[in-house]
Amino acid sequence: MDVLLKMYAEVSNYDRHYSTVRTTISTFLVAVSFSLGSFLLKEGLEILSLALPTSLLLVTILLNSHYQRLTYSCRRIEQELENELERVMTSPASVSPAVIKFRHNLENAFRGTKVYFDAPMWALVVITIFYLLPVLYVVLK
Repeated sequence: MDVLLKMYAEVSNYDRHYSTVRTTISTFLVAVSFSLGSFLLKEGLEILSLALPTSLLLVTILLNSHYQRLTYSCRRIEQELENELERVMTSPASVSPAVIKFRHNLENAFRGTKVYFDAPMWALVVITIFYLLPVLYVVLK
């Protein structure tokens, strides 16, 4: 039981860490890309003002989706640990099929994780699109 609680605490720490890193990287790179685009546009480099910030925003989306997968994987592991803790607390001490199934579920927790378009991911996509529209207008004018 103590081992499960320590595992749960550790996975929760990783969950918070990945979520914080995801938010920090996204906020920083969006600000840098807007600043870079504004600077390049003022310097008269229209093509670069479109290409570099757009590339940076696409990298931001990729990094965001990577850390999103890690966060959701931690949440799946937390759910498995919660289920196992509930089984341990409500049933007598038996170490047979339940433990084997629990280990199997933990091993497969990182497999098959998908990219979900949650609110931060949609925000990045919308920011990227709304950045591209005026810049494309200026470049194609």
